[in-house]
Amino acid sequence: MCKRLVFAGLLIVSVSGVIACGSSPTTPLFTNSISYVSRIQERGSAWRSFIVTTAGAVTVQLTSVSQTDAVMGLGLGTVSGTNCVVTQTVQTAANGAANSPQISTTLAAGQYCVKLSDIGNLTKIIDFSILITTPY
Repeated sequence: MCKRLVFAGLLIVSVSGVIACGSSPTTPLFTNSISYVSRIQERGSAWRSFIVTTAGAVTVQLTSVSQTDAVMGLGLGTVSGTNCVVTQTVQTAANGAANSPQISTTLAAGQYCVKLSDIGNLTKIIDFSILITTPY
C-alpha cells in the first residue's frame, strides 16, 4: 500500500512537470469569451470596454444583427476618457458561424474597446451581439 502511494505521488509530480514544461507564458491555455448584446439606431454607434489580462490572441466577431442585410462598421481600439478610439476597423455583415471572427489580432494586457457603428444602411433600431475572446 505504501509503495502505491509513493508511486502515485511520483506519477503526479512527473505529470505536473510535463504539463508545466509544455506550456509557454506567451501561449495561454484558456480563453475568456465576452458576449456584448445591445442595440443601436440609424447613424448610431455603441461601444463596450473589456480587459485583456494576459497578452495574446484576441478575436472580435459580430455574431448577429436584427436587420439581416445590414453591413456595419466593427472596430477594435482603446479607451480614451469616455470614448472608444478605434485603431482597427472592418465593414462587415453579421456572421454567426462558429469561430469566424471578423477581427483577429494580438494584444498586450490592458484595457481595450469594441465599437459597432451604422455606416449608413440601417433603416430602424437594431439589436446586435458581438463575441470577444481574450486569453487568460
